[in-house]
Amino acid sequence: MDASAISRQPMQGLEKDIHGKDIAKKETGNEESAQARIERLSRERPQVFPSVWAEISFIFSIVMSMIITEFFVSGFTVILPTLIQDLQIPQSSSVWPATAFSLAIASSLLFFGRLGDMYGGFPLYVAGMTWLTFWSIVAVFSIGPLTLDFCRALQGLGAAAYLPNGVLLMGSIYRPGPRKNLVFSVYGACGVVGFFVGIFFAGVVGQYTRWGWYFWIGAFMAAMTAVSSFISIPSDSAVRRKNGIRMDWLGSALITSGLVLTVYAITDSSHSPHGWKTPYIPTLLVLGCLLIGQQCMWRAGSRSCRFSHSTSSLSKA
Repeated sequence: MDASAISRQPMQGLEKDIHGKDIAKKETGNEESAQARIERLSRERPQVFPSVWAEISFIFSIVMSMIITEFFVSGFTVILPTLIQDLQIPQSSSVWPATAFSLAIASSLLFFGRLGDMYGGFPLYVAGMTWLTFWSIVAVFSIGPLTLDFCRALQGLGAAAYLPNGVLLMGSIYRPGPRKNLVFSVYGACGVVGFFVGIFFAGVVGQYTRWGWYFWIGAFMAAMTAVSSFISIPSDSAVRRKNGIRMDWLGSALITSGLVLTVYAITDSSHSPHGWKTPYIPTLLVLGCLLIGQQCMWRAGSRSCRFSHSTSSLSKA
């Protein structure tokens, strides 16, 4: 059975249930209603997993993304005073090593989510985790604040690639029901676990060894997750490519640039020489808001054009 057929099984089965077709229960020879069949299938293990251990491996690979992300967010605030001292980071720039990671995630999350719709969640998830591993290792050898900021921003791009596509994979594999609710609950709870894991290891590293070990630990977890993801996550690339979804490249550029400029202006306003009176702060804020507004207008215009085209096609038919 090829990967496209496997990845489409849950949705195909659900569509049959909704339309009330193929509702005979083969195991007992008794008939069951469509609602009963939906309820039963929602509690069963998805057919894409041949065993319980395969499903556990998949869940482990996905929930580790939440743990790793929170590890690099919460733990970094603990290790930051040590970094400020060792790398001689100026007080006015001390916010950026911590903010660059979150800024990169927030500004590019929608872009990578769309790429997942186009090419599949599997390649984007594995690539994002591998990317995070690489730049976590590079961050170990940072020699100054600029290098550290650069590595943290590129780490954020990796997280932005795997976070939305991890949710995409879970949502497409599991049918709505108790089993899916349980998996998503575990995924959300692991954010709390990652928060405390990051604080714990950052505290230990800051107290007893060099700060670089914090990034080594994160790189090890990311590398382990990348390998397990490559092995355990079923590929959905063939199915996603057949859907014919396209990227709005202009809209993506506008929203990404607008978010970066807006968040940068708001964040840097408290550390700039004269606060909001510093000329570049309101300038960047206004420019960012204009880009976001332009993106909204562009999307509204695109939808109007598509609606007009579809209406004219129907009238001709």
